[in-house]
Amino acid sequence: MEHSVKSELIKREKKYSEQIYKKIEEFNSNGKKTIAYFCDSFYPSMDGVISVLHNIACQMSKCFNVVVCVPKYKGETTIKSEYLVIGAKSLYLSKLKVGYSPYPEQDRKFTSYLKKLKIDIIHFHSPFAMGKFAAKLGKSRKIPVFATFHSQYEIDFKMITKSAVLTKFLLLNVVKIFNMVDAVFTMYEFSKKIAEKYGIKVPIYLIPNGTNMRKLDDLEAIKEIERKYNLKQSVPMLVSVGRLVRVKNLELMIEALGILKERDFNFIAIIVGTGSLLKSLKQKAEKLGVGQNIIFTGYVAKLNDLLALYARADLFLLPSMYETCSLSRIEASVQGTALLAINQTVSASIIKDGENGFICENNAESFADKIIEIFSDRNKLKKVSEKAQKEFSVFWEDVALTYKSYYLENMKK
Repeated sequence: MEHSVKSELIKREKKYSEQIYKKIEEFNSNGKKTIAYFCDSFYPSMDGVISVLHNIACQMSKCFNVVVCVPKYKGETTIKSEYLVIGAKSLYLSKLKVGYSPYPEQDRKFTSYLKKLKIDIIHFHSPFAMGKFAAKLGKSRKIPVFATFHSQYEIDFKMITKSAVLTKFLLLNVVKIFNMVDAVFTMYEFSKKIAEKYGIKVPIYLIPNGTNMRKLDDLEAIKEIERKYNLKQSVPMLVSVGRLVRVKNLELMIEALGILKERDFNFIAIIVGTGSLLKSLKQKAEKLGVGQNIIFTGYVAKLNDLLALYARADLFLLPSMYETCSLSRIEASVQGTALLAINQTVSASIIKDGENGFICENNAESFADKIIEIFSDRNKLKKVSEKAQKEFSVFWEDVALTYKSYYLENMKK
């Protein structure tokens, strides 16, 4: 059985290898410029970075040849119809549920593809093995190299290593890779300051993330959500969407909801997503006596259901201190749902409290106090939500135009 599975995998890879060479010939001769994107993770794994990479690649493929270079997942290359994907040999990291290529330069097949491919721009989305490989490739070919600063890497390293020394060492290596490129992109002024604080010296340009989602006009979908979760207009509905992992500060949110329950503030909170904290968050909610007020939906597969949850919610909760640009925040804004964020975060840095969103301090008491304050004036909440929709609805096609202008300018140089 194992032999037949392996044999089938080899056949599929051989067939796809032939398709790659054919596509490379097409790209080299069709007169279009070619962009090569690199990342250290890819589908079927899922996170914000992968989503951003995919959406940018899709938009760019409308006017450029696009190649995405990523690790294979359990030995297989994840194929996308919108652009060419080239997979490198990888290790499967079971705890993270991702494929990771520690030495892509040692994969002869992977490097042979790239040797045949004419590349005009390189852009990487993670400053690890693939990012380092991409930066060196760009330097050797004397072509422009860009990178996107997506994450607060210092927080990641501290959480994983529990060591200040190792964190400093890993951060120095990441910064070294970023400083090999021509320019770095990040989303907001606040995240730019974080990058500069780390020691990134190259030019840093601000380009926000976007969404493909549009305002939901399907009222029946919203009514269906109301029936499914027994929602009442008189009861405030709170929503949170994202991975249920430690860096998202979700324990604080559950504690705040517990305080609301203690103060007899009636509400329903719907938490969308899955992750390593799901079980412990449910247990915490039950312990605090707020389990009946919280619905954990898990992963929501139907787009209309997710849009309906955003649209039906009165307030979007984002307790995370981590994101440089939350995609779910943009999705909520498009549906006209205002955001509550924590002070001194990237998300809060673009908010004017009480005008286009709401801000509280990084403790459960302040989070709960703010929610009560927000719902004490429904008319104000409506105005804030409308302004958030107007100011924070950003779409990928508009973002792509900005990237395109940077790419073309540097190709000329």
